[in-house]
Amino acid sequence: MSSPQRPPVSQPPSVPAAEPGSEHVSEQQQSQTQTQVVTLNLQNSSDPGLEVEILGELHSAGRQLGRLSSVVDLLLRVQEDHPALRDPAATQVVTAFRSMRDDIERAKRARRPDKYIEEFERLRAKDPEAFAHLTRELRDWLERTPG
Repeated sequence: MSSPQRPPVSQPPSVPAAEPGSEHVSEQQQSQTQTQVVTLNLQNSSDPGLEVEILGELHSAGRQLGRLSSVVDLLLRVQEDHPALRDPAATQVVTAFRSMRDDIERAKRARRPDKYIEEFERLRAKDPEAFAHLTRELRDWLERTPG
């Protein structure tokens, strides 16, 4: 027996509303917004509005997972010599966790050039002279730097 359908949850403008039962957003919508949209099913939440507020206005899922990962990593380092962590299954789980964490950090570092470009654009608009100086310095550095 299926659970009763709850009414759709109103979402803040930054979180596109998904059609009930949809699992993805159209390619056109993704390309127009230039962002990745993740659809979360809030139908089983006891307070879907609160979930939307938390994810949309307070702490994104990525931020929450990042902080949890930091705590797990800290606890693993503190308990590194604990006998339970010597078990092969535990070692495999810890290795998989650290691999996931490293993959995420590599992906984040690869995206950072966009952040620098945004900063350069702000500097160019705010202080064209400082921007010109920085541009010369960077070009000189790039010419001296191999590969």
